[in-house]
Amino acid sequence: MSEPQAPESQNTGGDRLEPRTPYFDIDSTQILFDALGAQLAEMQRLHYEIWPEIPLPALNGRTPIDAVKYPDGREIVEALLSQFEGMT
Repeated sequence: MSEPQAPESQNTGGDRLEPRTPYFDIDSTQILFDALGAQLAEMQRLHYEIWPEIPLPALNGRTPIDAVKYPDGREIVEALLSQFEGMT
């Protein structure tokens, strides 16, 4: 009976251990990263879609929709939107 081999290696019949093929190859890893990127983009899109209806601390608990009705709120919302544009 042969001794068990470490999971990261496999015995090819001799005394020398050969590296085991990784579970994920480059193509499958790229597919996972692409899927993750698509999910993150969708989350960001949904966030910006509902953002005008979310009460924000920067607006003293008002929503952007309510804040733009007043000059001071409009300035803050415009500044926030400028920050968003700089992030994309």
